[in-house]
Amino acid sequence: MAPTVLRGFVFWYGAGIAAVLDPDRHAQAELAIAAARSLAADFDPVARLLPPGVQDARLYRWPRPGACIDGLPGAVPLLAFAAARTGEMTSDIIGIASKLSPVNPPFERPRTITAGAATR
Repeated sequence: MAPTVLRGFVFWYGAGIAAVLDPDRHAQAELAIAAARSLAADFDPVARLLPPGVQDARLYRWPRPGACIDGLPGAVPLLAFAAARTGEMTSDIIGIASKLSPVNPPFERPRTITAGAATR
């Protein structure tokens, strides 16, 4: 996986949501979890943030070390999904609550999906 903070964006909206909408999509769930582990490994405990990756610094000239919010819309739900599924990444160090569980994820699953529309 490319060392970019945008991994959350790419893997949440691709694999993570697919695994939430269809719990039988084990390959997508494992891919999302692997991406979350990779993203969590880049966590800067001193700054308490996910810094832009080496690729971000090179391509976009984002500061490294530094902060960038562009990856947050995908990183937060991706890390929460992985924490709920695995029990990993659930400490104050990366800000994911330890009470998350697969039974009570931090998002609501749609009950039915019809022609591209989800209903609750």
